Amino acid sequence: AAGGGGAAAVPTTTTNKTTATKETTTTVPVSKEEGMIADELDKDPSLLYASVYSRSRTRVKELLLRAPLGSTVTVKGWARSVREAVKGTTNFVELNDGSTVNSLQVVASKDTTANFEALKSCGGTGSALSFVGTVVESMGKGQKIEVQATDVTVLGATRGGPNREAGSAKYPLAKKFHTPEHLRANAHLRPRSRLGSAVVRIRHALAFATHEFFQKKGFLYVHTPLITGADCEGAGEQFTVTTLLPEEDEEQEQDGVSSSSSSSKSPLKLPLLPN
Repeated sequence: AAGGGGAAAVPTTTTNKTTATKETTTTVPVSKEEGMIADELDKDPSLLYASVYSRSRTRVKELLLRAPLGSTVTVKGWARSVREAVKGTTNFVELNDGSTVNSLQVVASKDTTANFEALKSCGGTGSALSFVGTVVESMGKGQKIEVQATDVTVLGATRGGPNREAGSAKYPLAKKFHTPEHLRANAHLRPRSRLGSAVVRIRHALAFATHEFFQKKGFLYVHTPLITGADCEGAGEQFTVTTLLPEEDEEQEQDGVSSSSSSSKSPLKLPLLPN
């Protein structure tokens, strides 16, 4: 409208129109096999990673569980006992590699086993041996299978005495049970004993189960700095561990109490962690 010779501003109204679009979701059909694979990956994500490690031998534990009759295998371990039969032409070896408390019987014959004479001079109990042979059904008592050796390699003979002669007479471990005191006196051989190897396997299982539990819960394994009295290459001078704050030190010194009497005799350090 016009009035008084002047023009009034006419407001303009703008209308915003909103267009709503309906989102559509396309579902890709999943087969039953793919669904089972997805469920297994949710339970164990490590299945995504292919293992590139393979052993050059078969562990005694796996051999006793599967019992693959007729197959050719390579087994390695320490001899718990070596006994001769048939006038020295056959040797029965009780072999153990620490993977299980049970041992594997290996039969070596003068006619069918290469390097048989090396086995006879290995020293017996405690020697480290490698066998290649065929898995057969055992005719003896106490084991379902045994290995008929076609080749033997002495990795380490048992030696003792002042002249380091081959033989198990001076070897500290025998087939019988040993007390913990005897094993502590021969700590370097403790993992080869039944008790020592069992403790190692149990500790491994407990540590693995603990790490696996926190891994599945999304936790991170962090190495925290260690409080130590060692000062390696001056790295411990960066941080000093103390139970007294600087202000408290000043107050105690004014009261006649020395801060050195409240702390340890040697200063504690917090070493730096490598990047």
